Amino acid sequence: MWGVMQTPYYRLPPMPWGIDGDEIDTRLHSWSSGIAALSMLEYRVPRGWPKMIEDLFRMNPLTKSHLPCLVHLKLENR
Repeated sequence: MWGVMQTPYYRLPPMPWGIDGDEIDTRLHSWSSGIAALSMLEYRVPRGWPKMIEDLFRMNPLTKSHLPCLVHLKLENR
């Protein structure tokens, strides 16, 4: 809710909204009937201690659906 300091001079804006990973497919299909394909891609931390913590979260079924991901949609041509 408060944003993250990206650099000493820049704070990412607050992002107070999100969907658990296991709800994305159902929620997006309920919003639009024009979705032809939906795929979810992992958004990974590249290295360092944040990557080690993320790897631990990915192994735990209770926290895995709360990690960030990228959603790729293909919409039907109408």
